[in-house]
Amino acid sequence: MSTYAIKADKFFLPAGPQLGGYLMVEDGIFGAWQADEPSCEIKDYTGSWIA
Repeated sequence: MSTYAIKADKFFLPAGPQLGGYLMVEDGIFGAWQADEPSCEIKDYTGSWIA
């Protein structure tokens, strides 16, 4: 199915908040957060906080 990454200024994750970076989404399910830009489609929500 589809895999993409969400780029945002801040993510509120179960392990705690993360500043910046990318949150992977695979088949509609949130995956891992990563600091480095992935090589997949990126949905840019710069200026937003994702909870």
